[in-house]
Amino acid sequence: MVKPAVPLTPDLLAASQTRYEASKILQQFNSPQNLLLVTTQDIAHRKSDVQPEYGIFGLGYRPGTTSVVSTFRLHRKVSRAKCLERLEKVALHEIGHNLGLPHCTHDKHCMMQAAQGTIKQVDLEKVWFCEVCRGKI
Repeated sequence: MVKPAVPLTPDLLAASQTRYEASKILQQFNSPQNLLLVTTQDIAHRKSDVQPEYGIFGLGYRPGTTSVVSTFRLHRKVSRAKCLERLEKVALHEIGHNLGLPHCTHDKHCMMQAAQGTIKQVDLEKVWFCEVCRGKI
């Protein structure tokens, strides 16, 4: 089911005030039902007070029921089809986290690989979980 769009509010902004903090979005919209939030806004994450804020493609509770993905970094200089392919991979990656999967270190083509801040990794991945990750689900 697709729910109506809900605007992101200023209290969800990250410290930079230029993008939204993904963990705040997850907290605000956390649900007992499976929920994938999709936004066109730039999202960021900051793991600790020491680590700086950095832009991300998505974030999902591990384990959990709620994930957020952003198309903001997925559509630069590519076709709509390529953007949708990237969105599919990022969304399934975050849902993988919801299912309890950590980042994969077994196969560079597995969707559970950490993007390491680069879209090149997302493009390298297949819409596929490696044997090790599939075995953990």
